[in-house]
Amino acid sequence: MDILHNLREQMLRFRSISMHYPGRLAATWEEHRQLVEYIANHNSVQARKIAKKHMENSEKTLIMGIKQDKNSARLVQELFPH
Repeated sequence: MDILHNLREQMLRFRSISMHYPGRLAATWEEHRQLVEYIANHNSVQARKIAKKHMENSEKTLIMGIKQDKNSARLVQELFPH
């Protein structure tokens, strides 16, 4: 259970970093809106594309946010040593 708790804590931390990055919250809302629209219209091809785009944008933003936050950068190094 400690592993799951730690994973949840890290996910919350990473989400917080990502959502506080300028412009990311608005972009996330728009990506989610498009995703719901495509799913509602049974357009799986476009839904898949926007889901992939959303994940890629989220990853890029998180990496940029971590680079700006020294504590997060240190934590990532501890979690994923080279």
